[in-house]
Amino acid sequence: MFYEKYNFRDLDVLTIGPDVQEISSAYDEYWNSDLSYPGTAMSEDATFEELQSRRKDLKEYLNQNNEVLASYPLDTLNWEEELLNLPERMHTGVGHFIQDQPVASDEEEYRLEDMLRYLSAPSHKEIIIVTPYLIPGKLLERMEKLESEGVRIKIITGSMGANNHTAAHSHYKKYRRPILSTGAELYEFKHDPSPAIRDISDVEPVEADFICLHVKAIVGDRQRCFIGSLNLDPRALEINTENGLYIESKGLCGQLAEQFDILMSPENAWRVYVNDDNQLRWESSSGTVSFQPARSFWQRVSDFFWRLLPIESQL
Repeated sequence: MFYEKYNFRDLDVLTIGPDVQEISSAYDEYWNSDLSYPGTAMSEDATFEELQSRRKDLKEYLNQNNEVLASYPLDTLNWEEELLNLPERMHTGVGHFIQDQPVASDEEEYRLEDMLRYLSAPSHKEIIIVTPYLIPGKLLERMEKLESEGVRIKIITGSMGANNHTAAHSHYKKYRRPILSTGAELYEFKHDPSPAIRDISDVEPVEADFICLHVKAIVGDRQRCFIGSLNLDPRALEINTENGLYIESKGLCGQLAEQFDILMSPENAWRVYVNDDNQLRWESSSGTVSFQPARSFWQRVSDFFWRLLPIESQL
């Protein structure tokens, strides 16, 4: 179990940042792993001199296109004032860096998915899950158990329209009904959210064609959370090596949960539910629809063909 492996309760940490030694040790473990190779092993051009030359070419290109990239300053900025004001915005708490072990996928080692069991164990009221890609598999059983114990589960993932990997969405959609049958609430982020969300997503003069959900986080009882690279899909849980921060901070986690509540509001997400006729429906400020929201007809065509391929274990 995650708790038994790390035994956080015995640690006396008063800052929200993880111990520098934890992060340093994690990087050392990866750099020194037998699975790590130098860039020169993959390309003869991956020399320091070649990278410096490409960096120079890139900077020249940016200088020649400074009108389009006006919001991306090339000169070094002075962050002194921002750093001086930062403590007033911070919350105290306990933070730890955690990771999957860099081992071959068929070896029996501790996996970061144990974090899910650890985080849910002390949660008695609410768990919020944010994941761009969602293929829950065996997690459904855990969700059903938590719901039976009175824990409210809220999940937000990307709608098909807000998904930049249609193949992943094509295999997620078969899990909508099983997720809802556990009692969990299911929301799908809109590709055309409210102006307030788009305002923090776009950087003028660049405007995205659509907005994706990319945050990966779990919040338990608005007191503890995990933020990192972990999606709830087979690739992240079983194939990739992932990492992130486990944080205990009522102030930070409460604020984080409030932000996720905004993402799940009708202006920004579709609430997915089953109506009295046992039919799936999507409801938001845009109305109620009987088919999954998409960006275009061709995305629906792509979705149809992707679901026919037996690739779920690789997504």
